[in-house]
Amino acid sequence: MYDLEEQEKVDALKAWWKENQRRVLAFVVVAAIAYAAVTGWKSWKQHQAEQAAEAFAAFQKVVAQADASKVLAAALGIEQSSPASPYAARAALTSAQMLLGLGKTAEAQSQFEWVINHSEEVALQSLAHIRLAGLLADQKKFSEALALLDKGIDAAFAGMAADLRGDILLAQDKTTEARDAYRAALAAFEGNHPLRQVVQLKADALGGGNEPSKTSSAGSKP
Repeated sequence: MYDLEEQEKVDALKAWWKENQRRVLAFVVVAAIAYAAVTGWKSWKQHQAEQAAEAFAAFQKVVAQADASKVLAAALGIEQSSPASPYAARAALTSAQMLLGLGKTAEAQSQFEWVINHSEEVALQSLAHIRLAGLLADQKKFSEALALLDKGIDAAFAGMAADLRGDILLAQDKTTEARDAYRAALAAFEGNHPLRQVVQLKADALGGGNEPSKTSSAGSKP
């Protein structure tokens, strides 16, 4: 049997429960709903990731067929169903590069722009900036192309961006600025980068040794 003190504690607990049970139960229900929402969200995210991975695997098979319309449709499907997944930006870049090779420049531009506007990966955004700048340069849209190379280029891609900048400036007959851009590219490339030898040939062809001139490409105007 309980002694008097223990009985008082039990009675006090019962009284407290009678007064507060609705408040406590409401808290428990809210907590349970919150927990279910979090675990459900995690499950949904995992499910979405699996779906995106499967869609990307199917996309790669379509790419092997080299059918521009099918590749674009497959890429758009991933972009629409899983825009936040890392597969979407990769599908967009892959399709853009293929479409560009097949002469579908408008479609390719749209895909490059999708990566720039939607991807959260700086490396992929940088690649999209560079490839789109090259596309615009081919269309003689030099100012737009140079502007793209000034936006958010990751340090790992600085050499590629500087090399393309040199090509664009050279196309505008700005040889001094072009040479400086090639020198900047050489400085950015590390080790035996596959583009280093090509860029060195470009810089040598413009003369002036290996030192950048006093007029830098950073200060040039397109």
